[in-house]
Amino acid sequence: TKVASLLQQSAPGVTAKFVKQRLERSKRLTLILDGFDEAAALTDWLETASIPDRLAGSYPYLTMMATATCGWLMQRQAGVATAMLARGEGDGEFLRAKCTSAAFYCDQIVPAVIGLGASVMAGDAALPPLARLG
Repeated sequence: TKVASLLQQSAPGVTAKFVKQRLERSKRLTLILDGFDEAAALTDWLETASIPDRLAGSYPYLTMMATATCGWLMQRQAGVATAMLARGEGDGEFLRAKCTSAAFYCDQIVPAVIGLGASVMAGDAALPPLARLG
């Protein structure tokens, strides 16, 4: 199992808390990767969409990519912080705060990535009643 594998990879003296943190990060990383998969599918759609649809979808698309990228970077930072804590290195208070802030971001902010897909694909359907400029 994944837990047994993590325990075998861990250095002697690593606590169950460390293994649990690794598993939680794995779940969060899966969510982040799902966001990138969604963005990849939307990229394909945007490439064939009309210019007005591209323009209307650009803000939610870029928000989606930025949020997923930040989640990925924060998970990387949390991984380094967790490893440093396990080795007794660095400022423990700062490293625990890094892990906590990464967990919050990935649990509370990253899930919105998937929801932005509908906004990207909505295109400019609500805009045609407006007069076109130019």
